[in-house]
Amino acid sequence: MKKRNPHGRVFRSRILNQLARITFLTALGLGSGAYAAETVTGPIDSLYAAAGSNFGYRVNLTGVKACSATNNAFAYTNVSDDNYKAYIANLTLAYAMGAPVTLVTEQSNGCCHILEVYFHR
Repeated sequence: MKKRNPHGRVFRSRILNQLARITFLTALGLGSGAYAAETVTGPIDSLYAAAGSNFGYRVNLTGVKACSATNNAFAYTNVSDDNYKAYIANLTLAYAMGAPVTLVTEQSNGCCHILEVYFHR
């Protein structure tokens, strides 16, 4: 006859309790970034192209700060960002047409990093 380990049940119970705590604490931490994304809309006042990783393509909207968390008015995207080419193509076209854009930004490196671009015709 197989002898049961009386400590096995206690050990399993402790493991399950710890796992429940870890799961709960992880769920609390999700989505709790230091800065929330902001949405701003307006016509583009100016564009500026710099070195690809030095706030590579900068956008200033007319009369609107790109995000409230910084002192800089511009929003930027870098060459290494996903959809960089699509962002700059849409932003340049919107600027040339005088059409407003909506930018979704977040504070990063003391400036406003572009997460999404919406083009309005």
